[in-house]
Amino acid sequence: MFITMNWQAALKCAPSELVHRMLTNTRDKGSPRSRHTMRVVPVDTVCFAGVEEIKKAMLPLIAKHFPTDVTAEGAVAAGGGDGKEDAAAAVKDTEKGDGVIPGTFAIMFASRANNSMKRGPVIEAVAALVPAPYKVDLSRPELTIMCEVVKGTCCISIVKNYFQLLKYNQRLLGMTQEERDAEKGKTMSQPPKPKGAADEETPAADEAPGADEAPAAKSVE
Repeated sequence: MFITMNWQAALKCAPSELVHRMLTNTRDKGSPRSRHTMRVVPVDTVCFAGVEEIKKAMLPLIAKHFPTDVTAEGAVAAGGGDGKEDAAAAVKDTEKGDGVIPGTFAIMFASRANNSMKRGPVIEAVAALVPAPYKVDLSRPELTIMCEVVKGTCCISIVKNYFQLLKYNQRLLGMTQEERDAEKGKTMSQPPKPKGAADEETPAADEAPGADEAPAAKSVE
């Protein structure tokens, strides 16, 4: 299911930022805003499902989320400091990747109803766009580049804390840790399906990403 956001509202608050706030609120308060929502994937922009088109659509988002021209003055503005010591500290934190701007990233690729788009070429092309100061972290990246191909369309977004927020699974975020463990136990205890049975999607707590959805990125020197 797709939910369309008013373009004027999207200019004030990008879909990725809105979804991040919603999921953070769900995690902190322990109750989802919707009873029937499971996984929420924001889409900041769309394009034709082609490597060159994806690169072109990705460039503005890369420039926004992966800045490279951070100065002392810019660090003060971003961090809220008001002195040279604050600026120097902010720039130093930025260089380490844990301060003003995130320093790690991963790429998530998924393809549905499309057999022509392969994850390898897309990941190679997108990773080459990320500036060198940013490092790959496939376990707990601060930024995750999402490429979701649906038929002939590619849905693109760059999200924060994707794995920390349980892969943006709102249902799991609304549970306690005990409830998540119980959900995972129920899923693991299910008997295997008989050979030839129709596949059905079963929600699983902390389920590992599938072959077409595994995080991947390549360091660009």
